[in-house]
Amino acid sequence: MTASGTFFEYPVAGELAVSFQRYPYPETGRLNALPTSLGALPVCSTAPGRILLPCPAGEAFWIGFLPAAGAAPAAVGLLAVTGSGDGIDAVSGRAAAPGAPDTWFQVPPRRQLEGIHRPDGGWWALARTAAAEAPACSRLQLCIRRPAAPLVLEIVLTDEREFEASCGTPVPEPGPGYGGWRLP
Repeated sequence: MTASGTFFEYPVAGELAVSFQRYPYPETGRLNALPTSLGALPVCSTAPGRILLPCPAGEAFWIGFLPAAGAAPAAVGLLAVTGSGDGIDAVSGRAAAPGAPDTWFQVPPRRQLEGIHRPDGGWWALARTAAAEAPACSRLQLCIRRPAAPLVLEIVLTDEREFEASCGTPVPEPGPGYGGWRLP
């Protein structure tokens, strides 16, 4: 956490934190491999269970999962909500209702979510603005399966100005590609 209340690794639950790793948006919006990170994007909490995530135009992000040492695996699902309000289960690529992923994965062993699964292979990039055929996301719902009901973290995608106005912190410029050191 920085002094201003922004995070580069956000603790979703005691056993799991997430980071949002930025990279240049691919021309077609399609990914076939995990892109090199240009650094973590900051987030800030605006209400319990809700964070703002800046997603500059021309950029996309993948999600890194950071389990706590010795924590049991967590069942995780992710819903992407488009600008028109349609929900997409990011893991299966199928339409889904808010708060109800149909596909879950275990963290660990999985450590990242590349994007929204495409039926023909690969992923659509996670981004606020997108290529013509690719989905643009207005928000995400990160769900962790619990016995009674899933824990849901609402992730609202914003531009840089809205993020700075709401969180009091400017969005840093992208860094150089990953070189083996821990990214901010």
